[in-house]
Amino acid sequence: MPTNFFFLDDIGPIGTAETRDLLQIYSGKDAEIPKDFNSIKIILNGRLDSSLDWKEKLDQADHYIKKGMNILWHLDLGLFEHLPEPISDQTQYLSLGLSIKHFRDKVWARFQSHTAGVVIYEGPIDLHSGVRWDQKLSDDFEAVKKSNPTFNINYLSTIFSNQAGMDYIDLLAGQMPGELPVSILMDASKINDFFLLAQLLSKERFDRLHRAISNSPLPFECFSNNIFATMSDGQLPKTDFKSINLGFCIPMRSQWFSEKILPTKAAFEKILEKNILFRVISEATLTTEWDGLDKLIVDEDALGPQGLRKLNGFIAAGGVVVKTQDIV
Repeated sequence: MPTNFFFLDDIGPIGTAETRDLLQIYSGKDAEIPKDFNSIKIILNGRLDSSLDWKEKLDQADHYIKKGMNILWHLDLGLFEHLPEPISDQTQYLSLGLSIKHFRDKVWARFQSHTAGVVIYEGPIDLHSGVRWDQKLSDDFEAVKKSNPTFNINYLSTIFSNQAGMDYIDLLAGQMPGELPVSILMDASKINDFFLLAQLLSKERFDRLHRAISNSPLPFECFSNNIFATMSDGQLPKTDFKSINLGFCIPMRSQWFSEKILPTKAAFEKILEKNILFRVISEATLTTEWDGLDKLIVDEDALGPQGLRKLNGFIAAGGVVVKTQDIV
């Protein structure tokens, strides 16, 4: 079976093109790119043990550019399974920074006008098994467990690990040029908790990073109002997209370790039982994500002051609020 990724965020136009086609990225190993793809993913070894000799890969890029292709670079930093030290290790972090600097100097400077973006992570959306903890992270997690004794420990450890891992990816992404779209490719095949999936894909967590997902148990319409690019190692994937006018608001991350999140989770699961299609939006990005929505399911008690002001703006714009209490 081919592996298909769907990009949930806009990674922008290519170069100075006046028209914008949907990026169709080929990630397979065939030298001859299948029909209808207009871009190709090229992997650069940026791991700790790499010599950073990318001449062969850059020659490949020149070859495909002459054929009219755009390039999505995958700077493989070995995140996270191939990092020998905990993510707090400064020497390890600085070494990965050298790979990013080499990418800026040798790749971005040369291929900017034909670059569709760069990927710095590809792997499971659940980072729990990959992120190496040090004593401080372990102590911090023990404090989280003690303050949330009623929460499932697997849920707590997954959210905690993902926040630590995403903070690390954010730090690395911050070393990339500001105009370069930085994406992460997330495989959701092992996620069985749909509310957890919605939390892990919350836009609040992806201010700098662009989301791409594969094997999602929920339709990709649940996480974005459009598909901005696709990637496959096989044939071109279908991108039939349904318009959705019902939103579901996920509270800020600061509430995820609080019992205030529980009514939202219960309402989320109840809506899924009814097979109602909705789009998940974050409290943090409510004003930029409500386009096209007529109704919004929300637990007002879980919102902060800014979230409540944004909610009033949604109502003023003609939107209808459905309380989670009315769902369950």
